[in-house]
Amino acid sequence: MFYLISLISVQDSGITYYRELTGSDFLDRVMRWHQSCAWWQDFGKDKDTKKPIRFVGAPSPKDIAWAAYGRRMDDKLRKATVERILPCIVEGLPLPFDIVQSAVRHACNRIGFENWEWERTLGITCSVYKHYHKERRYEMALETDRRTRDYLFGRLLAAADCLEGLALFLAKEKRQTGAARLMQRFADHPCSTWKTIELSLSPYKARLGARATKYQKAIDEVMCTFDTEDFISDKPLTGEFLLGYHCQRKDLWPSSQDSGEPNAEETVNEQSN
Repeated sequence: MFYLISLISVQDSGITYYRELTGSDFLDRVMRWHQSCAWWQDFGKDKDTKKPIRFVGAPSPKDIAWAAYGRRMDDKLRKATVERILPCIVEGLPLPFDIVQSAVRHACNRIGFENWEWERTLGITCSVYKHYHKERRYEMALETDRRTRDYLFGRLLAAADCLEGLALFLAKEKRQTGAARLMQRFADHPCSTWKTIELSLSPYKARLGARATKYQKAIDEVMCTFDTEDFISDKPLTGEFLLGYHCQRKDLWPSSQDSGEPNAEETVNEQSN
């Protein structure tokens, strides 16, 4: 038995991708794709039910194209990108590096997004970066034993973002954190930008009092993990920092049931409304 895999272009009605595989081979490759791309996804809210669309899984080729090119993507670019991604799923080929890098650059430009758009882009980008670097065996949970420079810088940014985000939420201030506004600069110049972000946290620590302790503890733990030369280097970060950021943020966000503090969904919604 064979699965006949083909893409039909609506524009010219031609077959743009055709591949024959046994049923077992096809299912095995699709399964491997979903396993290697699995990540926390946040697609905003359902238009009808208004409920959050959150799941652990792999993004679709169209989602990846959107994360890589966003609003500037036209139908021609979307179709071309999907056609380049399909062989990666069906034939197990590597994802094109330019698509991965474009998604990373897009996710770093946080100011250019509405909050739900950026959360969606972040999850998709983490998926494709994790898949592209399968040999590194990234976990979706926070890896406290991963000591790579980019991962650690991502953790630092997340701790600062969570600390200020909680202070803004409790004060009912609807604006982005300093970490959010400076994410692109942080990706390009992490050490010097971190100094700016860290200094800006002082009033929020004072405002939160004891509630700031766990965030400061996370910052201190990461700082102690850094190799000195890695920390003082101001060379640009790779997409790995987004994985460190996402995992650390998820680890730090409190459960409202346990602590009485706002959870991730409440904080994000408050700042984006």
